[in-house]
Amino acid sequence: LQEFGYFDREPLADARMFQVGSPAMIAYVGFLESLKVLLQIPARNREQAAMATADYLRKRLSEIDIPYYDFGPNNNSAIVSCEPPDVEKLNEKLSENKIHCSVRNGRLRVSPHFYNSTEEVDRLLEYFG
Repeated sequence: LQEFGYFDREPLADARMFQVGSPAMIAYVGFLESLKVLLQIPARNREQAAMATADYLRKRLSEIDIPYYDFGPNNNSAIVSCEPPDVEKLNEKLSENKIHCSVRNGRLRVSPHFYNSTEEVDRLLEYFG
């Protein structure tokens, strides 16, 4: 038999005293494998894909007369902040349909990633009507 009890241990004096249970090994292994897949795509390619999707979103917002913040080509990012009408209600509708954005200062914040497609941007914009 092996001894599985830890009854003779002294309590730790730092924040580790609140750690209970076993390490989340399955989560760690899953994270590691996900990271391996992610790192197969060069960072520059991921950035370019996210920026292209955000540029497409900006173009489409212009087409439907939704104002968005444009910081110019030297300060651009893949985050798009726009001002659709009734932004809180729109964000609720998006969440109900598994499209995750956020509302910040009365603006809808959309953050496309490298794996998002222009079709997904079009699906997002269907809810703007």
